[in-house]
Amino acid sequence: MEKIEKPLVSVIVPVHNVETYLTRCVESLLKQSIADKLEVILVENGSSDGSLALCEKFSENHDNVRVVVNEKCGLPEARNFGKRFVRGKYIGFVDSDDYVDSHMFESLVDAVTTAGVSTSFCDFELVYDNGECKTDSTRTKEVTVSSGKDVSYGILMGKLTSSSCVRLFETSFLSDKNFPEGQFYEDHAIVYKWMTQCDRVAHVHFPYYYYCLRTGSITQSGCKFKNKMDLMGAELGRIKFVQGFAGFTAKQNQKLYKRIVRDAIFVLKNYVYYHGGDPKEYEHVMQLRDRLLSDVTVSVRQVGFSTWLRLKRIKYAWGKYYRHLVSKSR
Repeated sequence: MEKIEKPLVSVIVPVHNVETYLTRCVESLLKQSIADKLEVILVENGSSDGSLALCEKFSENHDNVRVVVNEKCGLPEARNFGKRFVRGKYIGFVDSDDYVDSHMFESLVDAVTTAGVSTSFCDFELVYDNGECKTDSTRTKEVTVSSGKDVSYGILMGKLTSSSCVRLFETSFLSDKNFPEGQFYEDHAIVYKWMTQCDRVAHVHFPYYYYCLRTGSITQSGCKFKNKMDLMGAELGRIKFVQGFAGFTAKQNQKLYKRIVRDAIFVLKNYVYYHGGDPKEYEHVMQLRDRLLSDVTVSVRQVGFSTWLRLKRIKYAWGKYYRHLVSKSR
């Protein structure tokens, strides 16, 4: 393909030790129906396998593929770094162990331009190692337009995905925005905030993105303390956001407080369940508990009696509550 002087879409792909999966990902982008208007920016991010050599091979063989090397390791760091090299009117993000349908970016661009909005998103399909696939999408390809506040509310309530990978953004919209660096679950921590800054958002009801749940990926690498601590921080950040955001109704706020506090509690419970009372992990359990209790200040009216009581048990009857969780893990 000839070099694209002014691409319509720039797709940023962070690359870190994904030699086995990278070809599938990049080829799905090269086969886009608007490939003649799309550039791929591969951000090599400290790989120790053959990923860099593979990136360079793609760049040599395809004029619309560029390789940049980022010295700071991390997914959000790679995405932020890649933004510096974008030339397109729109930006998309794809993880290098995933792949996309050939019509994904054409559909997202059409949704943005037809609806006159700055961002659009599609559905995704989960692809497991055994080949099984799952999606909640209606597959109608219908495009619905909602307010940014409603989309944010849907994300916070767990009804819509927070993934940046299923989204298309106007480059100008992201010019002053970055992913939070040095942490996991960066999408969980920031995308819902971005949505509240959009007047309207377009949703394409079709699973154009294939999210691969592979062994060894960030989300499938087991219950690591750093991951869970970052997830806890993201959940607590959501609570603080709702407390300071005036865009939701009182009824929505009450539902959000209950949902997010329960999600934060589940982070703690899940860590205990996974490690089954391992004494070597107890210090980490206590750090998660202390983080939860230090940042959550909600009333019984805000979260309901059962959720409020659970917080009280974690604070004042921890020994008994911990033993209960351990017994359930066995």
